[in-house]
Amino acid sequence: MINVRKKGNNYEVKIAKEMRELGFKRCITSRFGNKLMDYFKIDLLHTDPFRFQLKAWERSPHFHNILKDMDKCDYFPIRKDAPVKRIIKKLSNAFYNVIMWKKNNEEELIIMKKKDFYELIKMLKNEKII
Repeated sequence: MINVRKKGNNYEVKIAKEMRELGFKRCITSRFGNKLMDYFKIDLLHTDPFRFQLKAWERSPHFHNILKDMDKCDYFPIRKDAPVKRIIKKLSNAFYNVIMWKKNNEEELIIMKKKDFYELIKMLKNEKII
């Protein structure tokens, strides 16, 4: 029988590694780096503007409840050397809360609010990326 806690921890470490490969070079798990963020259901640090909750569950998580809990987080870990624009962005709560869900023998899914998804599409269009 697989240890579900270990399965979840392994998934967090795997995704943190993938995020570093995607360019979030300082990405670490909140379990390792910041227990307060972990409390607010934010599993990865240094992935701004995204905040991730990672689930390696067979049953469907309560997506709406998780996103609501993530919205409650108003803790902003800001480095002393952070540029002013970055501080203002953080204080305006301009984060995209994302749930990444892994189920055995299925493709991994991303769940986020529709309004956030549309905002990302508009940004990509404005920058003529799509």
